[in-house]
Amino acid sequence: MGIALFFTGVAFGYYLLAPFTFNFLASFTLGKSGIIQYKPSINDYIDSLTNLILGCGIAFELPVLSFVLAKIGIVTGTMLRKYFKFAFVVILIVAPIITPSPDWTSQFLVAIPLLLLYWISIILASRVEKQKIKEEKEWS
Repeated sequence: MGIALFFTGVAFGYYLLAPFTFNFLASFTLGKSGIIQYKPSINDYIDSLTNLILGCGIAFELPVLSFVLAKIGIVTGTMLRKYFKFAFVVILIVAPIITPSPDWTSQFLVAIPLLLLYWISIILASRVEKQKIKEEKEWS
């Protein structure tokens, strides 16, 4: 599951987020008449693309991380639900960090899947929590 989520994040970054980012960077100018234009080199392009793809791939590992932490007993579904508003703020802070462009569209494109992945994490942690309760009842 972890590999599938990572490659889903990589595909998301490459096919959905990268075009928005590079279109923004290609049209970036300073001044009213566009006197200063940004002309990225191939190294800039590769560095930005690599950071974008790896950032999305790692960010899409959120459900796996929460599953492992729930199995260990560090987090629960109830706790993740309780702290959703804090997670929402953190996601809104992380989304601009993952995307190198300052446009709101690419940041929105990152924040929405991260919120969905957080809710998937809540569901997985809740299932682990229920399974642990069931196993404890069987032991007693």
